[in-house]
Amino acid sequence: MHFTRKTVSGEGEKVDVVALQQRDLAGTPVFQYVMTNNAVELMKYLVHNDSQLNSRDSVGATPLLIAFLYMNFDLGKQVIMAYPGIIIHTSTCCIYLAQFMHACSVSKGFPYALASYDARDANNPSPYQGENILHIAIVHRKLEIVKWLVETLPDLLDAETTGVFFSPGHACYFGGSPLLFALSSRQLEAAACILQAADRAPSTSRAARTSIFMMDAHGNNALHMAVVHDLPDAFDFAVRHAMARFPNACPKSFDANDATTPYDLPLFMKQLHGTDKDHFERFIRKHNTDYLSPLTLAAAMGRSRMFKHILKSLSVKSWTYGPVTSMMIPLKGLEERARRHRPKKPHASKGGGAVRPTTAEVPSTETSSHPRLDPIQASWWHRVLERRNVRTAVECLGSNSPLSICIDPKTLKDVMRH
Repeated sequence: MHFTRKTVSGEGEKVDVVALQQRDLAGTPVFQYVMTNNAVELMKYLVHNDSQLNSRDSVGATPLLIAFLYMNFDLGKQVIMAYPGIIIHTSTCCIYLAQFMHACSVSKGFPYALASYDARDANNPSPYQGENILHIAIVHRKLEIVKWLVETLPDLLDAETTGVFFSPGHACYFGGSPLLFALSSRQLEAAACILQAADRAPSTSRAARTSIFMMDAHGNNALHMAVVHDLPDAFDFAVRHAMARFPNACPKSFDANDATTPYDLPLFMKQLHGTDKDHFERFIRKHNTDYLSPLTLAAAMGRSRMFKHILKSLSVKSWTYGPVTSMMIPLKGLEERARRHRPKKPHASKGGGAVRPTTAEVPSTETSSHPRLDPIQASWWHRVLERRNVRTAVECLGSNSPLSICIDPKTLKDVMRH
């Protein structure tokens, strides 16, 4: 994929961003060394020029990002191990103190390793804005590198791609965060490692913000991303790990990572009460910024396999008699508009709170040029918008173009002509 931008001269001419990036990389020693995987010369060069690890090319990539992009992982790991420098902010500059890392120096900060693509220009952001080395390792499907990164640098989990290259409608729309990247590319073991690292992280750390309940800037959570990429097993992975956050409602010996044992979602939801039930239902029926839940998104995108899979997971088997099976299909979201429930009173449980709150689990603040409304007005206006914009799965199916195959070609041609 190619991107264009205005030239530095401001004459409005268009240049190929990829070609411009290659020119920049070829003309800078530190980038040359990482591109060609020349670890010996790179480490010699960095002895007196370690600040060059902060350099950026025309699209906002640092040398470490380029090393991982070109799959020179051993070189990248060597640099990370050698330069876990601390950033000291002073009135005049940032001083980078480089020192060799050993077991106790993991908390030094790693300013070079934690950097992401950033064009440093709000008016002309990088097409890859927000991507870090963990995103790149996931896209390259290098599980061992992913494991090493989340163990060594768990704060890499707290990053989101916002560049146009990763936006909805493009081939590389994977959901922004490393967790959603892993799920969108069907790397379930990598996703499990990421969730484990987030659980191990201190509650005040950046890594702890990662959660199976998290969503991206477009309001899509793990279930939406499973629909976008037509991945039933990623959907099941997300459901199981969300269920595991409420152990009191799970069956005994429930294992979120056991994909061989089927889960009973309706029965599980019956065991939930109060805020736990409300929280889980919001996850299952979460509306994105287009007011689409995972079920209605599957209908809108014509993902028949995912539509059937989601509907089946929410349905209850009443009885079976020979070849006949009676199923109770939930109408909420299918024919009945699903609206957000008011928070319910907490239900006392022996296990206490099951879900650690994270910033990703609460609704994001609306960004608008209009004056901020008071809470009562905002709540009323939100309900009006929901009633107006939320669609059912049946409505989405009715407007889905693949249904035109039900019309014979001649009739369809006449309809299109008139």
